[in-house]
Amino acid sequence: MTETTLLGDAALGNVAAILPGTALADGTGGIRPDPDARPIPKPPPQDPERPERPAPAPTSIPWDISMISVTARVPNDGLEGYAQADGRRRRISPGVIHVAKGGTFSVNVYYHVDAEGVPRPEQPFRPPQVGLQWYYTPDVGSRTDTSVHWDPAPQYPGAGAFLVPFFDPVVFYAPEVSGWLTVSGRIDDVAGAAEFDDTIRVLVAA
Repeated sequence: MTETTLLGDAALGNVAAILPGTALADGTGGIRPDPDARPIPKPPPQDPERPERPAPAPTSIPWDISMISVTARVPNDGLEGYAQADGRRRRISPGVIHVAKGGTFSVNVYYHVDAEGVPRPEQPFRPPQVGLQWYYTPDVGSRTDTSVHWDPAPQYPGAGAFLVPFFDPVVFYAPEVSGWLTVSGRIDDVAGAAEFDDTIRVLVAA
């Protein structure tokens, strides 16, 4: 039968020298800390709800001639078309304007030379010329109600706001029968010009 060999303090001291950080038994059988032990560093706390993300790079939109534009909207039917000085455009047709019998419709025309937060680089600048022309052609009958307007110097309220001409830039009409609305809105600026023109079907409910 093999007898268990107990290590004395001297032997334990040798073990502690070999294995730093090992707890040592004192003479009473308790555990005393090793004076050579080093605390284990703790990782920095992390918030799982707020992961670290790189800061977004600052962005800026430079002004360009595409901001010189004409926009036409039909609020009754949620239709919109536009023309920009860089050549891009979208007509309202083949969308259709629906009008109740005895009702009215409107086409709101807006003129812009810049965008919100992106003013024209030169201030003040020479205002552009703006124009609006429209007429209605019923299914039966001849063209009627021609309206022509022109303003050589509309007001400029600020970046992104539409220009304010002296004429009312809203086509407002009460058709008696179905027909076709032809509308043209134009802006002429020293940096570029744009014209929205379209012939839109108008259906009056029976």
